[in-house]
Amino acid sequence: MTKRQSIRPLTRYALNRIACVALVFASLVAPTAAMASPAPPAPVAGLLSQQINFVGEGKLRFLGLTVYEAKLWSAAKADQAKLFERPLALELTYRTGLQGSTITNTSREEIQRLGFGAKPGQIESWESQMRTIFPDVLSGDRILGVHLPNRGASFFLNDQPIGQVNDPDFSTAFFSIWLHPETRVASLRKKLLSGLNPKP
Repeated sequence: MTKRQSIRPLTRYALNRIACVALVFASLVAPTAAMASPAPPAPVAGLLSQQINFVGEGKLRFLGLTVYEAKLWSAAKADQAKLFERPLALELTYRTGLQGSTITNTSREEIQRLGFGAKPGQIESWESQMRTIFPDVLSGDRILGVHLPNRGASFFLNDQPIGQVNDPDFSTAFFSIWLHPETRVASLRKKLLSGLNPKP
């Protein structure tokens, strides 16, 4: 075998090794395609002038069945302590039918359990307004709530307005059902807030 013939397979082997190393290196340094975050629902753009960022999502299950899927957006990726100081939007996509009265009753119970609505007549006023806002829902329906600091909350069914409560205290109380540290849905809260800095 000549010297030229003996070098050729080694050269081909070396080139293959270099190519493999280059591919591995490229896979380490090349940016990976990130999964696109869900865009905020259409009504959010009409209410807010600033950019809103996707924070997290999760599901509420009961006896193995999904009641709804929840998604949270915030006007800024702040820490949890400042969550209600900025606009936020929470959308629930129902996977089972529920009566509007059930939504209202459950909301009132949780608001009271968390210690909100203690002023005379406050909880009764909130309950009355929720009864006029929350409709019966079917599987696939979406209810969107938008928290507006110092203003209150606006609600939409499948992107159509269904009402608002012009009371900042109510807005904080209502969204605390999912976002308060003492919420009954702690695992869902953790997923919803996964994109925020932890509370100091």
